[in-house]
Amino acid sequence: MPSLLNPLVEGGAGVWIYNQDLCHLIDIPDDSLDAVAALSALEHNPPDRLSQVVNELMRVLKPGGILLATLGASPDRDWFHQPSQGWCYTEATLRRAFALSPSAPSNYDRYNELFEALRNCAELRDNLASFYFTSGENGMPWGRWDPQYQSVGVLKVKAIA
Repeated sequence: MPSLLNPLVEGGAGVWIYNQDLCHLIDIPDDSLDAVAALSALEHNPPDRLSQVVNELMRVLKPGGILLATLGASPDRDWFHQPSQGWCYTEATLRRAFALSPSAPSNYDRYNELFEALRNCAELRDNLASFYFTSGENGMPWGRWDPQYQSVGVLKVKAIA
């Protein structure tokens, strides 16, 4: 296993990249990371596996460490979005997977309003990245602005014992 300290950077600070199954981060010790950013990554795990992934990410965080994730959101059922090969999760699924308390803030009650604002966002529609126009195998097939889901962000802090 490589050292978590980068010998080329004074103080050992650095960035390490691991290519591993998120359910089994075998090269990363318990309580070793300050933060994990999982941007558009966790939704590639089915709902029944998401809790295991989150538990493993929390295992490697130091107490007080932060897990920040973006995932696909769905108002009423978990479903698989074929073009992006990602899952869209309900609030209940995310609360369960991230072990969020019932009092954790949420704006899922505004899902329809926020999704309508996304659909009508000229800034996003008019500046769609060029790669969306070259393939029908992605989130906006053939560059046609037609959002099927919206993103949700989750922030979880590991408890300090």
